[in-house]
Amino acid sequence: MYELIETKNNDISSYGIKCGNVRIEDISTKKNTVERLVSMANQYDLSPIHLHDFVEDFVENI
Repeated sequence: MYELIETKNNDISSYGIKCGNVRIEDISTKKNTVERLVSMANQYDLSPIHLHDFVEDFVENI
């Protein structure tokens, strides 16, 4: 199951996604955008092997 992760740097939050030990940080500073990504990954039962490509395609389309 995919989860939202938050990283803080100088009081600025950025959000990413993780599944087990696979994680991608700093996708966006917009929490709702990354929540949508997490929801889609879970909905499609995405294999962690494809996570990097999935995130890359998602970011290109926002």
